[in-house]
Amino acid sequence: MQPTDDDRDSFVKSEIEPLLDPKDGVPAVIAARKRSSRIEETIKYKAFRDSVLHLLGGKAARAYRRITVAVAILDEWTAFDQTVGASKDKTSGSPGSLAKGRLEGAPYPKFVGGSTPGIKGFCHVSRACEDADDEVTYLIECPHCDIEHALTWGGPEVLHGFKWEAGQPDTVCHICPHCRQAITQADYMPGGWPLTGAWVCRKSGKRFGADQTWRDARGQPCAPPRTLGVHVWAAYSPQRPWSSIVDEYEKASRALVEGDAGPMTTFTNETLGEAWELKGEGADQHVLQARAEPYALHTVPVGGLMLFAGVDVQTRFAGS
Repeated sequence: MQPTDDDRDSFVKSEIEPLLDPKDGVPAVIAARKRSSRIEETIKYKAFRDSVLHLLGGKAARAYRRITVAVAILDEWTAFDQTVGASKDKTSGSPGSLAKGRLEGAPYPKFVGGSTPGIKGFCHVSRACEDADDEVTYLIECPHCDIEHALTWGGPEVLHGFKWEAGQPDTVCHICPHCRQAITQADYMPGGWPLTGAWVCRKSGKRFGADQTWRDARGQPCAPPRTLGVHVWAAYSPQRPWSSIVDEYEKASRALVEGDAGPMTTFTNETLGEAWELKGEGADQHVLQARAEPYALHTVPVGGLMLFAGVDVQTRFAGS
């Protein structure tokens, strides 16, 4: 499912149909195609030998009716409406809940929701990760101390994470939280490939490593979490230079100081893979109280004829 029918149409034409092209498509996919079907294929229905693929837009409530599937995938989940279906419609609720309803009856149901995060409090994928049984982060071994750690942005308030000389993005390096030694992107990608690591659960310590086996904190094989959140950001990508991440941040920071939160919102969502939190500006209550003059309650000062009160409210938002 895509957020809208237009998104679905674009996805099918740019991603699905090239895979199915008899001449230039993927041979294994083409071989699995069903040669004949009683149902004519459309942009939203593709048939295979032992399965079918439904391609739907998630805007209308009717998209969540009738069909039963074994796997439901919501792409760009955050871009879906908060609630689907009018109050008079029997099919009404959050897109994730409605999509999961289509899995009822499947012997091995699976739900996958992936997305760039959005605004905190209104982000489907961030909320789902918080509610999941566990959440995994990819950990690499430090080339200096051999202790696992995640690549993190860090920030000025901590000693680890990304550090660089102000105004010089090319000097960026990542500081290990354990030994405080620095690694460059070249150290992270020896031979052009990222360091081998493992997906490790934050709560339980369960891990999924190079042996492709789930293991508990003691290293014994175990069952995976029933529901799982996954977070990964641009620093892990071999296609994204670390210097460009720093350059984007410095430009976004300057824009934020000038009152434009747009670039920092994009940096937080698209690059850090985190939800953007809106914060309103407000006066310090103690400073405001100190400015009050000592008038007795329920009295009008001498010389006053009528008592009025007024408040001028101007609202601004900033993010972090």
